[in-house]
Amino acid sequence: MCSIGIVAQPFRWWRDTKDGDVVWMEWFPSNSQHWFTAPPNGRVAIPTDDLVAAVEDFDNRFIAAMDKQIQAAANGDIDASIRVDLDQLFVEHQKRSEHLALSRQRQLTTDWDAIRQGALEIQLA
Repeated sequence: MCSIGIVAQPFRWWRDTKDGDVVWMEWFPSNSQHWFTAPPNGRVAIPTDDLVAAVEDFDNRFIAAMDKQIQAAANGDIDASIRVDLDQLFVEHQKRSEHLALSRQRQLTTDWDAIRQGALEIQLA
């Protein structure tokens, strides 16, 4: 289960490669006061390539918007009462801008055959 910040609904995500390559997203009702524009519960399949492209697009636009904000702060275009450690801000933003690429390079090493065998043994026990 995945909780995404201020979004009211709890989400569950999983990837299915049995008949193609899709990521399923499922959401459930919540007692939150926040509203959500989709029905109270539902499920949708998103082609994995489309989801990855959307995440990459969001990341690129987010990093570019942050670049502009950080540059404005560096130029003194912020309220004088706000104190910013610009050196630390630049360091944090540099790390943030590399995070998605580093995550995409990570190689998963899950032994799914062993997991399926273990699940079968538990089921048969």
